[in-house]
Amino acid sequence: MPSRFAALTKIQEESAPRQRQNADTREATPTRVQRPIGKRQNPAYQQISAYVRRDLYDMVRRELIGKTEDFSDLLEQWMEQWKRSKESGT
Repeated sequence: MPSRFAALTKIQEESAPRQRQNADTREATPTRVQRPIGKRQNPAYQQISAYVRRDLYDMVRRELIGKTEDFSDLLEQWMEQWKRSKESGT
């Protein structure tokens, strides 16, 4: 008398070669290079909002075109300089 799970066992046995083949294919596929985490997902960064005169912001953005740093990098540098000046007492 066949087991009530005989059909399931047969399906599992038939799919085993297919699973091995898929595993072999995955091993042959080159792994994807992970991109560095962006500031948005990095918990060390905090998104902020500020009101800045439009003409000043536009001028700064124009100066940054084609440069490797972005507005947030520049703002962070300015904030670090301000912090250091407060710490030194000047």
